[in-house]
Amino acid sequence: MAFYQLLFQASRQGNYVVKSTALSFVNPDNKGQFVEPEIRFEADQLEDMRKLIVDTYKKIQQQDFYQGCGKPDCNWCRFAKENAVWADLSNRDEEALDDV
Repeated sequence: MAFYQLLFQASRQGNYVVKSTALSFVNPDNKGQFVEPEIRFEADQLEDMRKLIVDTYKKIQQQDFYQGCGKPDCNWCRFAKENAVWADLSNRDEEALDDV
């Protein structure tokens, strides 16, 4: 929701200030009510999200997809390690890729 708040505020359609966000559930709760919890973000939370977006964009541009935390029980690190063969396809010729 913080991402969408920042996106909306940065819209070129106008100068918007978002005070809160809400989730709209498509299924009712146990009482038959459609709940819409309001979510408010503090300025420091939005700044953290902004930094995360910038950092993630830089990593995408650098094709930095194979980093992990290094913990032995981390699912992402295990996935990245097991699939490291795909980390660099630039050195393979097209014929070799056909066999994969």
